[in-house]
Parts: sequence; C-alpha cells; structure tokens
Amino acid sequence: MVDGVKRTSPAQAREFALEKYRHDRRHEVELNKATLQYELESLRILSYLNGGAAALYLGLVSSLAKQSAALDLACHAAPVVAWAIGLFAAALAIWQMYEAQVGYTQAYHRRRRAEEKRRLEGHQAYVTVTDPKKTAEQYDEWASEAAGKANRNKSYAKMFALASVLMFCAGLLTALMALTTR
Repeated sequence: MVDGVKRTSPAQAREFALEKYRHDRRHEVELNKATLQYELESLRILSYLNGGAAALYLGLVSSLAKQSAALDLACHAAPVVAWAIGLFAAALAIWQMYEAQVGYTQAYHRRRRAEEKRRLEGHQAYVTVTDPKKTAEQYDEWASEAAGKANRNKSYAKMFALASVLMFCAGLLTALMALTTR
C-alpha cells in the first residue's frame, strides 16, 4: 500500500480486465436483444392496425350484406386491399428492422475483433482463437460495411413503416367513402 492506495499485481489487473470484458460482452448481447425486441414490437403495431382494421371492416360489411341485398360489395374492396398492402408493408418493415439489427450486431462484433487484434496481437492465447491472416484494418473495414448495410436496412424499414401507416389511413378514408355511399 502506497499513500493509502492499494496496488494490484499484474495478474490481478489482467483478471479484472478479463472479467470486465466478459461483463461488457454480456451487456452488449443483452442490449442488442432488447433493442431488437423494442423495434420489432413497435413495428408489430402496424400489423395489428392494418390486420385488425381489415378484419373489423370485413365483419361490418358482412353484417351489412346480410341486412341489405342491394349492397355493392365491389366498392368495399378498396379499404380491404389498402389494409392488406399496409399489412404487407408492415411485414417488410419488420423484416428490414431485423436485418438492420443483424448488421449492427455484426458491426459491433467486427469492431470488437479489430480492437482485440490491435491490443492482443502477438499473445499466444489470442493467436489460437483467431485467423492470424486477418488484420485489424480488415475487421474495421468489414465492420463499416456491416454498419452501412444495417443503416440502409433501417432506412428501408422506416420507408415501409411509413407506407404501412399511409395505407392504414387510405383504408380508413376509402372505408368511410364506401360506407357513406352504400
């Protein structure tokens, strides 16, 4: 103990660094899982809106058709088609968001590999678990490519989510028009 500060041995410092690394990895994995779950759940709402609206409307039109033989069913198809397209767009948004999260996970993994390569290069333990032919710069480049692809997927997901919302609104408007002209 020097000046009231307890010194650690190099072995203790390495053990601490290894335990911190394990903790950080567990945290990163859990954070990725939580982020993906949040994004997918928020997009599922679009599926519920469009699918629920179509089901509810079909039930309403079916009930109206039983009451009136003169009901023009063709004018009631447009809202259902709009909601079906919105449902498809929501499914595409969910798929793109999933792909984005896969890309972000790959980018984090590759950046971590690059940093490990820079810090541990030449240590026997590290050489046995990684490809010695790959450089930190290659891992950095692959990480950037994965992140770029993930960003594109996320942009597509936002575009499909917007299309889903717009189709939900279009379905509502055409349903209102169809119901007022019956």
